[in-house]
Amino acid sequence: MDLGTIVVGFVNQNGIASAVLFFLAWFVTTRVWPWLSKEYWPATVEREKTRTSIQMEISKSLIELRVIAQSTASTLQTHDTILRQISLSLVEFAKMSVLGQLPSLEPVVNGKEAKS
Repeated sequence: MDLGTIVVGFVNQNGIASAVLFFLAWFVTTRVWPWLSKEYWPATVEREKTRTSIQMEISKSLIELRVIAQSTASTLQTHDTILRQISLSLVEFAKMSVLGQLPSLEPVVNGKEAKS
């Protein structure tokens, strides 16, 4: 008895639908399941671990960038305030120099102008 006669005998006894069902069950248990359990799922788990680690690194980098951006914004605000005060002082100095109202350049000691 060879394989062909066994298959033909099985089909004659049980019908073509049973033979197809048997073949699919055999194929899944001998070919698909071992491939799924030994290659596909472990690769999927490894890929997921890699994605998770990359996402964590991106998240940490974004948090660092947020802190740096906030620090930079604060520094720029301080810089703008100082620059505004300097420019206003220069405008006042220019007005005073044009009007001849420059303050004395004599040194001040304890709130009073020192006499030389």
